[in-house]
Amino acid sequence: NKKTLIAIIIKNFEEKIITSGKYCLGILEFTGSDILSKPSWTKCKTVVFEGTDAIASPGHCSVFMSPDGTEYWIAYHYQSSGRKLGVQQFTFDESGFPYFGEPNAPGV
Repeated sequence: NKKTLIAIIIKNFEEKIITSGKYCLGILEFTGSDILSKPSWTKCKTVVFEGTDAIASPGHCSVFMSPDGTEYWIAYHYQSSGRKLGVQQFTFDESGFPYFGEPNAPGV
């Protein structure tokens, strides 16, 4: 079930994070006919990747495949005693949306 999606960094996404000032990731889904037209994109109503107690403000992600083309990975920066790089594998749910889980603990 292929979908055209864009992961976007969002500050203060909805009321859940509005008071924290922290970043998280959301998804835009292409639901229209013109990829360059704003109304052709629909914002998901929930955060798809957010921080934990150990990892704050994951954002500015890149998505890529393993060299053999069998795994999907996300690279992102986060805050933990300064800005750090996180990289981890992710999967897709039955509807075709990415499931990122929680950010890996620092050093993993």
